[in-house]
Amino acid sequence: MSTPRKAPARVRPSASIPSPEALRAFAELDSRLPLIIANGGIGRDHDAFTYALTGLIIGGVIAVALIAGFIYLVMQGHPAAAGSLLGTGALGMVAAFRATRL
Repeated sequence: MSTPRKAPARVRPSASIPSPEALRAFAELDSRLPLIIANGGIGRDHDAFTYALTGLIIGGVIAVALIAGFIYLVMQGHPAAAGSLLGTGALGMVAAFRATRL
C-alpha cells in the first residue's frame, strides 16, 4: 500500500504564480505541473500589462485629439464651442478615470 500524498499548498488568490512550497508540492504529483502553472501565471501577467498599456495609449490619443480640437476651434474663432468641447471632454475623462479606479 502506498503512502498518501500531501495535498498541495493553497494558492494565494492575489498571486499570479504560487509560492515555491506550492510548486514543490505540485512537482510531487507530476513533474510537469510547476512549469505549466508558472507559464500560465506569466501569460496572465502579460495579458494584464497589454490591456493596461493599450488603455493608456488610447487614452493619450483621445486627450491629444481633444486638445487639438480645442486649439482648432479657438483658431477658427469659436471659443464657446472650444470651451464646451474641452470641458465636456475633460469631465468625461475624469468620470471614466474614476469609474475604472473605483
